[in-house]
Amino acid sequence: MLVEKRMPAGTKAVIVAERKKDECDPMTDYYGSSTQCRIILAYSKHTRDMFSEMRKAAKNGPFEGIKELENAPENWEHREKWSMGAGYYLGRSKYDGWIIRKLRMSWCLEDIYEAASYEDRYCA
Repeated sequence: MLVEKRMPAGTKAVIVAERKKDECDPMTDYYGSSTQCRIILAYSKHTRDMFSEMRKAAKNGPFEGIKELENAPENWEHREKWSMGAGYYLGRSKYDGWIIRKLRMSWCLEDIYEAASYEDRYCA
């Protein structure tokens, strides 16, 4: 499989860029988004969420929207590690636009394989 061929030994997580589409409807009190595209940017040998690592991975992005996250303002570093939070992610909003986050291999294999199935979404 493409993922295993390119994955360095000891990989525990994958850093991905995701294009979010806003699906919020304030009239019905619904707030959500869908992932339109997921791109593998880099591998990580640990599971710690580090924004410096996410910013470095942004350089590998094939689109300007991703590359711009390398120099994103500090207030774009979101730490939502609570129940119903979105976790750690780098981006303007969790509802719309590009965000970068880390996926643990043990939790998100299906998402990682789906992204790797498209050659143009594999930038690691």
